[in-house]
Amino acid sequence: MMFDQISEYDFQFPVTARLDEPFLSKFLRTKNYVVDEAFKSIRRYYANVKRNLSFINGIRPSDFTLAMNEGPLVILKQRSKGRRVGTIHASKWIPKEMSLRDIQLSAIILYETVIEEQQTQEKGVVVIFDLKGLSFEQARFLTPRELKRILLTGQDGVPAKISEVHIINQPPLYWAVHKISLSFLKEKIRQRIHLHYSNESLHKHIDPAILPSTLGGVLSEKESRDEELLQQIFSKNMYYERFWNAGKAPKHGKLRRKRSSNGDLLMVSHPNSVTT
Repeated sequence: MMFDQISEYDFQFPVTARLDEPFLSKFLRTKNYVVDEAFKSIRRYYANVKRNLSFINGIRPSDFTLAMNEGPLVILKQRSKGRRVGTIHASKWIPKEMSLRDIQLSAIILYETVIEEQQTQEKGVVVIFDLKGLSFEQARFLTPRELKRILLTGQDGVPAKISEVHIINQPPLYWAVHKISLSFLKEKIRQRIHLHYSNESLHKHIDPAILPSTLGGVLSEKESRDEELLQQIFSKNMYYERFWNAGKAPKHGKLRRKRSSNGDLLMVSHPNSVTT
């Protein structure tokens, strides 16, 4: 893949845009090196950032220590068929102690970090929603507007293959949320959703050897989660603050497409970028 400076498309964005080669390469891998699809994915990514600019402006991992360490979203230490696995436990969200915003932003940071891994770019991610304990107090924060923000960010805001979505322990309250959620999801994502009514059903897809005991696995919660990943995230405080800081003077990255001599579509950049 070539990253030369040629002019066909000038992508401008009102924050310091990261358009360096490693950044662009992860979009290529998640789209199986289909350049035009990767190009569209980058545009959706920055469109999502622009849409949520006031929401994510200047965020840092250290601002969400409680949500990262004790919140509902956990990244597992071990993979499933090479894919990263994230679990979301409704019972761990106590709205009086942890805002929905904190949970969403900590999820964005976790997601952005794991997608830097080449294996995750190639194999994708699996998400498990454990809805045991979902309450009316929590559900009142899940307005259609917030659900749209959450789902569009997960669907378009991160360059990751969402390989599977598993939902387990659904209370009756869940089905109203489910109906609204489906309206914001692409058909291909809908087809990857699996509803389970027992741990045994979940284990047909995910080996219990990598799961915590709360999901019928053999590991304790501490043993199952990736503590090293959290340490890595907290060490990148300045990177995240700069990457999403809209308070600086506007800078523009240029992202362009061009046909090579043999007809292949190339993606090239001329970045003013933030790198890791």
